[in-house]
Amino acid sequence: MDHVSFVMIAAAVCVVAFIYVQYRKELNRPPVEPSVDIHLDIETLGTRQDAPILAVAAIAFDRFGQNVGEYTAFIESASANNFGAADPATIEWWGQQSEAARFEAFDRGPRVEIPAMLDGLSEFFASHIDRGVKANKIRVWGNAPSFDCVILRHAYYLCRKPCPWHFWQERCVRTIASIAKEQGFDAKSATEFVGEPHVALHDAKHQARYTHKALSAMRFTTNAWLVYLIKKFG
Repeated sequence: MDHVSFVMIAAAVCVVAFIYVQYRKELNRPPVEPSVDIHLDIETLGTRQDAPILAVAAIAFDRFGQNVGEYTAFIESASANNFGAADPATIEWWGQQSEAARFEAFDRGPRVEIPAMLDGLSEFFASHIDRGVKANKIRVWGNAPSFDCVILRHAYYLCRKPCPWHFWQERCVRTIASIAKEQGFDAKSATEFVGEPHVALHDAKHQARYTHKALSAMRFTTNAWLVYLIKKFG
């Protein structure tokens, strides 16, 4: 037997052994409690916590990466401005975006007031608890949380409504994507964008998909062949 054949056989044996060990671990693992990852995306007229909110989207994924719910809302311009201060630079930035993105942010209906949007978002969170997910098993993702989550939490505060999540539930899409990229897997670039950039629901779905891929790759980062398979077929 030549050296190359020996190495290939040894590698195959290692792979089979690893799969068997993981299989045994799964058999002995205690039942996993239901959990959900809710990705938030908002379109605004600013970047500070008091930015006027134009549109909101939330998409929920289970731990297997399956879409288990969506929420969208478009805000009346008068209500948005009552609860925030527009930033001239952001207004100029919107003028450089596609006609489709501007339509979704400024004209798509029906449009509601900020308090009604917040009530709808809270009901969306509660719907997952009603299906058996504990409140502390909901992770809330923003890109980054200092934007989406902070602006929404500020809106809840101004409207004197309880925010449906706590600060410790917040997770950062940018951080996960960056760590995965440093470990050799650029999840964002490897995930095709479906839809129109800067449309809240389309952005939220895209972020959810590549975050799930990044997390999957990071779980197996010490096994180069698994990372390769996730890159190629994930």
